Amino acid sequence: MRLGRLLSNFIDDAGLGWLISDTASYRCFPEDPDQIRRQDLTFVRAGRFLNDVPPDSGFCEIPPDLAVEVVSPNDTFYEISARVADFLSVGTALVWVVDPAHSTVAVHYPDRPGKTLRASDALTGDDVLPGLRCRVADLFPPKASRAGGPV
Repeated sequence: MRLGRLLSNFIDDAGLGWLISDTASYRCFPEDPDQIRRQDLTFVRAGRFLNDVPPDSGFCEIPPDLAVEVVSPNDTFYEISARVADFLSVGTALVWVVDPAHSTVAVHYPDRPGKTLRASDALTGDDVLPGLRCRVADLFPPKASRAGGPV
C-alpha cells in the first residue's frame, strides 16, 4: 500500500504515465504467446499505449517499464526468479521485488547486476522514474516491539 501510494503520487504529479495494479495481466512474451503474468504493480510510460490509454479489459500486449513483485508467504524463490526473468527478457527496464518479511527491495536490471536494498538504503527510480527517491524503511510499517509498541 505504501509503495503504491508513493508511486501513484509521484507518477501523477509528474505526468509520467500509468501505474497499473494487479488487476492487469500481461501477455507480452513472444517465446510463449500463451503465457500470462500478473504483477502487484506495474508502470508504463506515457505514450506507449495506443491513444495513450491502457486497455480496460483483456491483456497488456506490451511489457511494462517497471514491474513490482511483492513477496507473499506462499511464493517460492523459483517463482519469483521466473517472474523477474520473464519481464527482463522482454524489455522491462526495472523490476523490484519487495520483501515485507525482511524489509528489503531487490532491484533487477536487464543489463547489469542487481542489488538488494535494506531499510537504511534509498530506493530510486533510476532512468525509469527519474527523480523518485525514498528510504526503503518508509515502504514498510514500523516493526512492533515485544511490548506491542513501535520500535
